[in-house]
Amino acid sequence: MDDVRDSIVLFSVRVLVPDPRTPWVTPTEEASHAGGVGFIIAGRRILTCAHSLVYVRRVRAKRAGRAGEYEARVLHVDCDRELGVLTVDDEEFWDGARALELGALPELGAPLTLVGVNAGTSTDVLEASRGSVVGVALTKYGLSQRHLLVIESDAAAVPGYSGAPAIGSDGALLGVAFQELEGRVHLVPSAVVTTFLEDARDGAIAGVPDLGVYTQKSTNPALRSYLRLPDAAGGAVVSRVVHGASCAAILEENDVICAVDGHAVARDETIPCGAHRVHFTHAVSRHQIGDVVALEVWRDGALQHIAVPLKPYVALVPPPRPDVPPRYLILGGLVFAPMTYELASAREGGLAMADFRIKHWYYEGLPSPARREIVVLTHVLEHELTADCADMRGAAVAKVNGVPITELRDLARALRSPLAGHHVIELERHAARLLVLDARLATLASYTD
Repeated sequence: MDDVRDSIVLFSVRVLVPDPRTPWVTPTEEASHAGGVGFIIAGRRILTCAHSLVYVRRVRAKRAGRAGEYEARVLHVDCDRELGVLTVDDEEFWDGARALELGALPELGAPLTLVGVNAGTSTDVLEASRGSVVGVALTKYGLSQRHLLVIESDAAAVPGYSGAPAIGSDGALLGVAFQELEGRVHLVPSAVVTTFLEDARDGAIAGVPDLGVYTQKSTNPALRSYLRLPDAAGGAVVSRVVHGASCAAILEENDVICAVDGHAVARDETIPCGAHRVHFTHAVSRHQIGDVVALEVWRDGALQHIAVPLKPYVALVPPPRPDVPPRYLILGGLVFAPMTYELASAREGGLAMADFRIKHWYYEGLPSPARREIVVLTHVLEHELTADCADMRGAAVAKVNGVPITELRDLARALRSPLAGHHVIELERHAARLLVLDARLATLASYTD
């Protein structure tokens, strides 16, 4: 561990956390807490987890085993990949610093050591937790809800290991500890770190691209016969193509993705990844937004070669984006906002269970030309115009003044054209679905589009 000590950085942060349930309220009370651990990489940068840096107002960094804290600057936060980078401008901070080198994807059983800080002890005491690699797969990242490559380890984790480097037997970085699930520590692999650093080269984080398709395995003999797949072919069968995503108007339902960038897709939808097999979408996530991915697609009894320009992930209810300010519109005492993961998953006052339609859209809905996002009546504030509307909270908006609402901007535009002096709001529900306000009295207090 002495070899790694000169690479470890401890930091504390001050954060200002907004409440997704009340986006119109500007938070004013900062909270101070330990930000976790990070480590030095090339270019005088400190790598850590993204969840330690969201909502940060101030960061203080400290080298392990050394006195003195230094002001740090956040350079990039990538919520998709759960990674963030800081730096320190003071030259003294870097005296004797050692940058960790990025290693290769390890094989199953490979030994590793997590080097972090036990939050139950002095924050200057480093602890090593030894274990091995027990799995490599695409797994859901808690912060972004994206399925990306993960190294699973049986090394013991304690609070304070978030952002800890996992070091291989050769001293190279295997991954960054970021979450624990079912007794296993999950690491962001060095390969994902490399993609993150490539994304940050232009000074901005674009995020992880996505094909925008839902697929299923091609193992069923009857399905293969119906699609006229050759016996030697593998592939992932396209079930749905997401409107507005990378493959929209390019791929079709019942297409079979047989290869990605030359990597053959097996019947179980996997491709080779070092000594492992992982879901074929890993090959897509290694690209940057704006790149072109090469697909081999079986369609109508023939193999086609298709180039797909890659776009960001598209969803009817977007994944968590703590780095994006919330959007909302207030009309009188009514508050409208697009359904988001943060709003739906709020511990109190969340809307996922408020209306069965919203629950369905949240889990199963796909964007379409008729609905790019779900605009919801999130709150009915005390106001004389909306005294009898409290039970309508949580309903999705279908039309306003006769205008179909496909996204929040439609609502703002529709309110400029009242019907016979009234704002007529039609909700997606059976009972109490019509909400009418006197347009002269209703005041548009604030909106963001």
